[in-house]
Amino acid sequence: MSDASSIRIPVVAESVLNHVEKRVTESKDKQLLDEDLLSLHSVFGAVLERALDILEKHPIFVAYTTTNKSRTLIEIQGENDRLPTMRSHKTSI
Repeated sequence: MSDASSIRIPVVAESVLNHVEKRVTESKDKQLLDEDLLSLHSVFGAVLERALDILEKHPIFVAYTTTNKSRTLIEIQGENDRLPTMRSHKTSI
């Protein structure tokens, strides 16, 4: 992947996320439209599908962030009280 395309992908993703978030926030019913999902899918593809599947199966999660906000741990409540975790590292550019 070229340097130019690696820079554009985060910019496009951020733009789509901002657009969808603004539209949902300003709507009366606060629901995602099919158009929103298509926009998100055009950027995130199969990753979006997997994330939505996780949220559908395990809708309860808690995010823990360090005091300096450099790391976040997301705890997802699983079946039989198992708690699979996903770690997210916040990075500065």
